[in-house]
Amino acid sequence: MHVIRLLLCGLMLSAWSLVVNAADYDALKPLLGDVADWTGEAAEGSSMNMEGVTLVTANRHYQSGEARSLDVQLSLMPGAMAAPIQANMNMNMETDEAVVTTSTIDGFLVHHNHEKAQNSGDVVVILGGDDKRSAMFTMSYTGINAQEALAMAKRFDWKKMQATTAALH
Repeated sequence: MHVIRLLLCGLMLSAWSLVVNAADYDALKPLLGDVADWTGEAAEGSSMNMEGVTLVTANRHYQSGEARSLDVQLSLMPGAMAAPIQANMNMNMETDEAVVTTSTIDGFLVHHNHEKAQNSGDVVVILGGDDKRSAMFTMSYTGINAQEALAMAKRFDWKKMQATTAALH
């Protein structure tokens, strides 16, 4: 009888965990709103929990014409997963092929990698967190110059993302 109760409790906790995780990514999707002059597909989300490690993401694809595209993602991850990403972000360099910058914009650590020939790259914004959970906004782009890409990334409300993800911790 105790075994059956334990199994039922375990199933109920598992179901509750799935509901909480679904709510997490549902709360993130509205933060990837429409962008003027761009066509956006519906935002999607996912939640993965494997052996106590939870990763929650929301993502959205945008298109402007044939050659210009954006893929944005808002992620919640364990702080231990985010730490190596953040540690490798503190770089500034320029070559004939690429420009890599790390700066602080509006209080956020921002890493920007731009491939010159392809006019493509990534902008990564560390939204904050702690040892248990960290939040990150990532925008990959094609067909946009470096200055326009950074301006596009700024169109997303990083402070609102930070507040929402902090509330989900």
